Amino acid sequence: MSEDPKPQKQQTGFIFLAFLVLFLGMLAVALKPQPQMTQEQISVTVKETTLSGITLSEEEYTQDDLLNNIDNFVQTPLGGVNWQVFGKTEAKAYKFKTEDGYDMEGVRPEFTPDIKALDGNDILIQGYMFPLDQEEDQKLFLIGPFPLSCPFHYHVSANLIIEVHAKDAIPFSYDAINVSGKLELVPQDDEYNMFYRLKDAKLVK
Repeated sequence: MSEDPKPQKQQTGFIFLAFLVLFLGMLAVALKPQPQMTQEQISVTVKETTLSGITLSEEEYTQDDLLNNIDNFVQTPLGGVNWQVFGKTEAKAYKFKTEDGYDMEGVRPEFTPDIKALDGNDILIQGYMFPLDQEEDQKLFLIGPFPLSCPFHYHVSANLIIEVHAKDAIPFSYDAINVSGKLELVPQDDEYNMFYRLKDAKLVK
């Protein structure tokens, strides 16, 4: 007898909804206007949590605090790029009008010379997938230095998120993966406030 596919579809739908809620929360953080932000001003508050031997108390964490903890979750693959290079991009708030005449606010990147030198080049990076649809195989997804279960994940800004466009669909994984592709810097993205895209990306095992 064949198994009833309904429970599996229901479970998949639930996981997708959970990811969607997390994604919207992450975008809310990235879209929050923060005029003339510096590395020290990008801060978050987290409750006391212990994971992987790291204790986070209820106090402010700066962007530097996030960057200093990246190596506890991902490694820089041989020949790869460290997330620190991306994390040094600053976000500058700006206002604009939509085609319908609505006033909106967003953030634009202020790229460093180090990240500008990688624009248009093939890079290799390790990170955790954030799926954008409920399919097992993902052709478009986000990648960042912290897993979904990590408190840091909810506080990353656009400078620690890469929009990945895979050449062939990549199976979703809760573990960190290595991906390579052509890096594209995005100086302005009014819709999603993305700073980076990885084109023709592929899984590197």
